[in-house]
Amino acid sequence: MVLEEIGDGGMGVVYRARDTERDCIVALKCFKPFFDIDDTGRQRFFLEAEATGSIDHPHICSIHTINETPDGQMFMVMPYYSGGNLKDRMGQGCLPLTDIIRVAREMALGLLFAHERQIIHRDIKPGNIMFDGDGTLKIVDFGIAKLLDHPPLTNPGTVLGTMAYMPPEQAEGEQVNHQADIWSFGVVLYELLSGKLPFEGKTEQQIYEAILMETPVPCFRLNDAVPKPLSDIVDRALAKSLDERYQSFADVIADLDAYQQGGEVANRDRDEPKNAKSARGWFSALKGRKR
Repeated sequence: MVLEEIGDGGMGVVYRARDTERDCIVALKCFKPFFDIDDTGRQRFFLEAEATGSIDHPHICSIHTINETPDGQMFMVMPYYSGGNLKDRMGQGCLPLTDIIRVAREMALGLLFAHERQIIHRDIKPGNIMFDGDGTLKIVDFGIAKLLDHPPLTNPGTVLGTMAYMPPEQAEGEQVNHQADIWSFGVVLYELLSGKLPFEGKTEQQIYEAILMETPVPCFRLNDAVPKPLSDIVDRALAKSLDERYQSFADVIADLDAYQQGGEVANRDRDEPKNAKSARGWFSALKGRKR
């Protein structure tokens, strides 16, 4: 039984509802019918969704049910988290540094667990980071972007996700790996520490160009309260080159722990990219292209 609408995103509308069978409050997500799907694709979608929903980790949202109505409306039933999402918390002001580090570490732990099972999120952003009543972080919509972004589940040329949090390779429509989530994690952490997005623009096209061409100002230069070692972690997560970007969340967690213990974290020279895809290279690739 639907009680109220609590969110409207790119992939669907979320409602607070009562599960009459379990006699509990749940979150009901109804997917928007923006893609065509045949019977074979539909069957694969549910099989893959079932596998994604089976992930069992303290920082990943579980899925109760994923199904469809008789008229073909796909929906998903998840736990309802009363603690709200990270986007709302950020809208209330800057979080204390200790809370930011805890959020970063819990995000990294959940994402590492999923990556070890070959599942990528591909739409990490504050709106997909929830908190339960005890304040424990829960990553929601896990793997749904990956499930949908696969022929014939999407229209050709469609790029799923949120542009401001996309890595260059995803914004370009290229195939992505687990390092896409590392980039998006870096964008969220940058936003938490500096109070602004690293890549901004008035239009999606401007954000796209910024992602490809610009190097954001390090967090510690925008906020005096941010220690440089923590800023360095963000910088490495936002490396345009996959070779320079963190290779796994195990490395991210190791650096977060090293920072908390007063040790050294990995540094990266942001003045001149070392990879062949330098800032000039991205600019050359961008010329004449419009999205």
